[in-house]
Amino acid sequence: MQTPTSDEATLEISKAMKQRFSVMLHVIKMVEFAEDYEQYELGDFAEFIRQLKQERFPLKKILFLVHQLVFGQLPTFSDIESHTLYFENDTEEDFLKRLISSPEYQAGPQAHIEYETQPSGSLLVDVSHTLRLAYNSGIQRVVRSLCHNLSGAHQTHQLVELDVVQRNYVAVNEQAADQLTNWEDLGTPKPSKTSTKRLTDRIKRRLSKLAGRRIRERFQKIVNTLVTKKVLFVWENQLLLPELVADARSLELLIPVLAHTPSSSSMIVFDMISIKSPEYFVSVEGFVRYLSLFKHVDRISCISKAVEADVRQFMPLTEREKPSPIIETHYLGGDFVVPRAEQEAEAPGDSGDAKPLVLTVGSIEIRKNHRQILRAMVSVQRAGYSFKAVFAGNPGWLNEGFLRELDHFQKQGFDIELRRSVSEQELVSLYQQASFTVYCSLAEGFGLPVVESVVRGVPCITSNRGCMKEIAEKLGGCLLADPTSVEEMSSAIEVLLKNPADLTALKEQASGSSWTTWSEYAEAVYQFATHTKYTPELISDAA
Repeated sequence: MQTPTSDEATLEISKAMKQRFSVMLHVIKMVEFAEDYEQYELGDFAEFIRQLKQERFPLKKILFLVHQLVFGQLPTFSDIESHTLYFENDTEEDFLKRLISSPEYQAGPQAHIEYETQPSGSLLVDVSHTLRLAYNSGIQRVVRSLCHNLSGAHQTHQLVELDVVQRNYVAVNEQAADQLTNWEDLGTPKPSKTSTKRLTDRIKRRLSKLAGRRIRERFQKIVNTLVTKKVLFVWENQLLLPELVADARSLELLIPVLAHTPSSSSMIVFDMISIKSPEYFVSVEGFVRYLSLFKHVDRISCISKAVEADVRQFMPLTEREKPSPIIETHYLGGDFVVPRAEQEAEAPGDSGDAKPLVLTVGSIEIRKNHRQILRAMVSVQRAGYSFKAVFAGNPGWLNEGFLRELDHFQKQGFDIELRRSVSEQELVSLYQQASFTVYCSLAEGFGLPVVESVVRGVPCITSNRGCMKEIAEKLGGCLLADPTSVEEMSSAIEVLLKNPADLTALKEQASGSSWTTWSEYAEAVYQFATHTKYTPELISDAA
């Protein structure tokens, strides 16, 4: 190691910074990981920068690395830009001195941030959003099912969370990962905690009630300066983004990772509805932010051909500095994550009630078309057909009209029920009891309830448009209807109620159908994200 000068000796370089430097050198394959990393001094860091320049590293990649080295945090674009002027005009030593003597270094959390010594090249699966949610529907259903099957197949990967307060990627602890991948309606996940963690969490909950997120985050920053925090050095990894990342602070940290590291990135795109039909949403601001990922990501996995077509149509509008991304379709799985629930379920169509059960599954929001489906159900009951209609789904947005009409029709005596926040076991039981399902959404990226119904031998009336038509034609066991026509949906419901032969024929189609399992979906996405050989569509020709 180089002998420090008198000026260098006056700078207090943290032990944590030296540890981060040792891990960086190991990952970038400049030297082997040094256990005795406390020997490093300012001159070594300056020589590191000179070597990066000699190897013709792009300027912003160098600044990305240096920011992580000094501050122990992922840089934003603003951080990189602010470093650029000094870097271009200072010597390497002077530039480092400027950073190390800054208040951000001296008073920041960097002295307590160390890097995990994991090997580079591993697949990191970002599950930041799903970790914080205590339900299993929509995108979270996909993320949980994907991670459950990646774990079950023993695929080499690491679940990670982007900590926007700490400004780093951290590995998800074992218990939290288990609760995410083995979802059993346990409510809010409860990761393992030390006594200190339990105490700080109790204080954070109290602060949350008093002053909200801002004070909680300030408290977390204080905690971060008291204990050593192990974070991930993301550099030559393969990063999979299976969630819709719409939070501005997350994107502020994530996009520079995609732009200024040699990591390979893949994302799952669920739909482009917010751009095509913004009237179905209270706000599309978050989705517009999310689209900024399209400028930097290397691979895009779409959940249907309809979504793939929308993505390909949108891509020419993006200004990319990289080559165009590889875009493929991987159909979602149709089997439930908790199969043992089916052992207790009744046979299809056997509800223990004289009345047939007609089921609609989906979050209660305007684009799911519940209001028109409700009117179709009422129309058929008014025509004299006896059946029980059940809507099962979590509350969404712009659903006030549906809820008002539901209350009105229930008071008039129509046999219609809304079940909110049903468990996995309850959902399986409802599918098993249903004579058939109705899923006539106005716009979808996939329409998972269509598949989940049919693969259980339960026919489905679904929309004659977009991905739902695409899925229905591949799957069989479906009857198509115009989702904008109450009359057409009513007619389809009547056909299956009054003609047992038609219903039986659809049930036979459904019983003989085949579809991608979640295990097959996870395998396809894993191979796609890790650049190994895979089959884009895991659907048999018979389907």
